[in-house]
Amino acid sequence: MVLLSGHTDSWDVGQGAGDDGVGMMLSLEVINLFNHLQLTPRRTVRAVLWTGEEMGLYGAREWLSEHKSELSHYVAALESDYGCLKAMGYIFTGKPEVGCVLNEIRNLIPTAANFSSLTKTRFMPTDVAVLAAGGVPSIVLNGNDGKYFWYHHTEADVLTTMDSKELDNCLAIWATTTFILADMTEKLPSGV
Repeated sequence: MVLLSGHTDSWDVGQGAGDDGVGMMLSLEVINLFNHLQLTPRRTVRAVLWTGEEMGLYGAREWLSEHKSELSHYVAALESDYGCLKAMGYIFTGKPEVGCVLNEIRNLIPTAANFSSLTKTRFMPTDVAVLAAGGVPSIVLNGNDGKYFWYHHTEADVLTTMDSKELDNCLAIWATTTFILADMTEKLPSGV
């Protein structure tokens, strides 16, 4: 399986559009797009909408307690938690081969001229950290063009700050990434 995810996060001010309404929307819209285009990858794509991320990954930890026996079935866990002002690249955990695959996917995305960053991290500061800790390669869409924290947890974190063209671009990138990972004949290597 490939897990797509986002979380509810507007616990203080604003609407939570960038943190993380976009992530939830992308998770659901990728699946809707596959259905609309009648695309069926080899593997199941599962959307999970987390809660309690800011307070300590409570939703993700509860999900893990109920699904821990399934971790070996997950090829990758994806989350969009850095907004979608402009898709800049991937942040990932896992073995170097995961980065190689993501680099090849990135090269297939001609409309995203600035989609160039590829950052390996040991600690994923998002909900998918619970899957990464279990050895599941985890990938986050970096949608921060340097202005993310202008809006993050402010009154300005509302839908009107979103650019529909950038949202479409993020959806195209996330759908492409998800489909390729879910349709590959080989499984990404698990572990760090």
